[in-house]
Amino acid sequence: MREGVTRNTSRSGRGGWSISELAAHAGLPVKTVRYYSDIALLPATHRSDGGHRRYEPEALDHLRLIRRLRSLGVSLADISEVLRNGTSLGELAASEQEKVRVRQRELAWRDAIWQALGASPGPQRPRLLDRLTRVECPQRAHADLTRGWRQLLPPTPPGSPIEAIVSYAAPAPPVRPSVRQVLAYAEMHVLVSGLEPARAPTRPPHDGRGGPAAVWPSWVREVFSRAPDVATATRWLLLGLSRHHLRQREAAGGAPGEWHPAIERQFVIGRISRYSRCVVVMAGGR
Repeated sequence: MREGVTRNTSRSGRGGWSISELAAHAGLPVKTVRYYSDIALLPATHRSDGGHRRYEPEALDHLRLIRRLRSLGVSLADISEVLRNGTSLGELAASEQEKVRVRQRELAWRDAIWQALGASPGPQRPRLLDRLTRVECPQRAHADLTRGWRQLLPPTPPGSPIEAIVSYAAPAPPVRPSVRQVLAYAEMHVLVSGLEPARAPTRPPHDGRGGPAAVWPSWVREVFSRAPDVATATRWLLLGLSRHHLRQREAAGGAPGEWHPAIERQFVIGRISRYSRCVVVMAGGR
């Protein structure tokens, strides 16, 4: 007997119940019982001489279990695992708890997103909405941000020190975010998506302290080895990437032909400052 299915001792009468009799005992529409039977959630039936389905008391036990689990929002596919494939109610409970936690997290993020949008000035809402939809699903947003940083950095084997930069620069989103954290996470996505992945330039962007003229992966490793901590290494990398991106824009005609240090300071330093503030906010700071 499956876990959760209690033995029904009531008599079904000679030859079992008809589908309408079973539906009446279960308090369900005949159409629903027929559907459950068609998808094999009910025990195998036999047919009367007239070709009609007949059900034994065990079918009523299954229907009662199905109703209880459906009232808790369990899908028919998961109920089938219990009735047909031996999944225990304990295993089902653990799986459903995890689904509830994921859903609660998504709802917490969505609540913060709507708060942020509602509190913003009217003319800014369309642009802000575009940003906030990037992070409406926290799990996907974290994966996208992590992937964005991995595209900016050279490929590294698991356990490489450079992995610490990715973990720092793409922090896992909090379970219950504040409005400021949702806004910060959206800002981080915008800042990273605005950078072009470096494809091993002949002279890589430097950290402002005389970075070596080496291939891109070597330069990244050099920056990491010289930085006193992960936060500093991340800022130096963002500085180099921002400068590289700005020069790429200039070469493509997207910036003035003559180089202006003031433009570099505004674009590069501003990008670093904004991203650094966002990381602090995500860590719970102000």
